Amino acid sequence: MCGIIAYYHKIGSWKEAKDKLLVVLDAQEHRGKDSYGVLISNPNEPFLRFRTNDLEKLKKARLWESLKQGGFVLLHNRAATSTHVIAKLTHPFINE
Repeated sequence: MCGIIAYYHKIGSWKEAKDKLLVVLDAQEHRGKDSYGVLISNPNEPFLRFRTNDLEKLKKARLWESLKQGGFVLLHNRAATSTHVIAKLTHPFINE
């Protein structure tokens, strides 16, 4: 089962926004997760995306700093039920 978290952050502490999102993500731990995707859209950078199957890499990703300018975040976690873990499935998708 997948989880999708949407969050709007006003200009301010990007670390606070990141921490709030990771708390919600941790609350979904019981679902089991194999991959994560983040999409951040702000006035200066409309589509920043990061995909990984490593939670520590997600926590350390530099794209969180773009929230200094405020913005909208989509955070997706995936629990594989019928497929193998591959980068293409780590969401969020954007036409590439």
